[in-house]
Amino acid sequence: MTDEIHLTGLRAYGHHGVFDFEKADGQEFSVDVLLTGDFSQAAQTDRLDDTVDYGAVAELAAKIVSTERYDLIEALAARIAGAIAGTITIPCTVSVTVHKPSAPIAHDFADVTVRASAISHGKANTPTRAGGTSSEQRITAILSLGANKANPRGQLEDALHAIDRLPRVEVVHASGFYATAPVGGVEQDDFVNCAAVVEAACSPRELLAALQGIEAAQGRVRDVRWGPRTLDIDIIRLTAADSDIDSPDAQTTSSDPILTLPHPRAHERAFVLVPWAEIRPHARISHGGAQILVSEAGSRVQAAEPAQTVRRLD
Repeated sequence: MTDEIHLTGLRAYGHHGVFDFEKADGQEFSVDVLLTGDFSQAAQTDRLDDTVDYGAVAELAAKIVSTERYDLIEALAARIAGAIAGTITIPCTVSVTVHKPSAPIAHDFADVTVRASAISHGKANTPTRAGGTSSEQRITAILSLGANKANPRGQLEDALHAIDRLPRVEVVHASGFYATAPVGGVEQDDFVNCAAVVEAACSPRELLAALQGIEAAQGRVRDVRWGPRTLDIDIIRLTAADSDIDSPDAQTTSSDPILTLPHPRAHERAFVLVPWAEIRPHARISHGGAQILVSEAGSRVQAAEPAQTVRRLD
């Protein structure tokens, strides 16, 4: 007997492509998975152990798209197919189709797809649920959110809800909303900003990819630097979950161009500092060779640059 399990339209944000801007900016990819085999035993027993956990398949595929980098989607599709085949315990054929609808092609087109296949012999090499072991990394992060297009406050409210619904991510605290003038010299409407503390059981790159996926889902387009944004989510500071998120000494540092930590311009931006100080009043930041309260840093920026005045919204 031949049965099929279809997983279609799985969306994840990734950094795959031969061009530097594809690696740096990333784009949204879509993945379809077709599993073909004999699943009749599961139909009789109604037990998950007798079939393929498609939730685990989805999590594994999304993790590969969002955390690994390939020049070619041929390599990406083959990697996903092989990984799935190596983690499931039911003999079957795994067919994976990767969609790249925003491929850099200078003509109108609907989609670019690549399909790859692999065979599962029913002997799993790794746990079936990706990242589901007790050793998975736990982190705490300070996020800064901003928007100035298409109902900005509504965009931030939707984003906070979407973040809280992410697997293994929880919004612990969110600030109120603030109106701020744009920075960077691009003429545009004022922004609405807020900050949030999140806890997550994943790597920093996985968290970033998930946040970029939310940006893409809400219409974020990276066409003008410091230009208008439907939604912008930045990771400002990140620590291990058992470290002091308020201390610069505990923060994770990274020079990765995809995720630089701590955020290199946070100390210059009142729209980051003021909401951050609201939810973490004892947070400190390095400034001029010393550590000062984030609230004091925000006051200094506003005093030095009156155009950066931040106004709390009701």
